[in-house]
Amino acid sequence: MVYRRNEGFRYAFGDEIKVKGTVKSEIGALHGQTWEGTILDISPQGMKVQTDLHLTSAERQQVQLELTFCLNKDTIKGYSEIRWVRNLGNQHQYGLYLHNQPAVEGLIVEELKARRRKEVLKGE
Repeated sequence: MVYRRNEGFRYAFGDEIKVKGTVKSEIGALHGQTWEGTILDISPQGMKVQTDLHLTSAERQQVQLELTFCLNKDTIKGYSEIRWVRNLGNQHQYGLYLHNQPAVEGLIVEELKARRRKEVLKGE
C-alpha cells in the first residue's frame, strides 16, 4: 500500500478513540452540522477517521472539519481538510490533514507519548 503521509510515525489504536466536530462550510445546509466518529490512526499532521458523515465530492472540496478528541487526558481541538475518502456501506473513512497547526501537532505528540507510557506500564 502506498502512503502519502510522509511523517516519522503513524499510531494505530487498539481501542476506540472517539472524535467529534462541526462542519465549517460556505454551503449553508452543511455549515454547523455536527458529526462523530472513531480515529483509526493518527500522526502529528493527519488522521484516518471512520464516521457516518456523508459528503459528496463537491462538498468535500468546500468544507473544513473542526475536530475535538482526547488521546490521553487533554482535549485536543483543531481543524482539518479532507484529503481522501473510502466508502464502506453507510460508513465512510476520511483521510484528514491538519493544516499548519504547530500547537496541535505538539499536543498530539505529547499525548501519544503519555498514552504509550501508560500502555507499557500496564503491559499491553
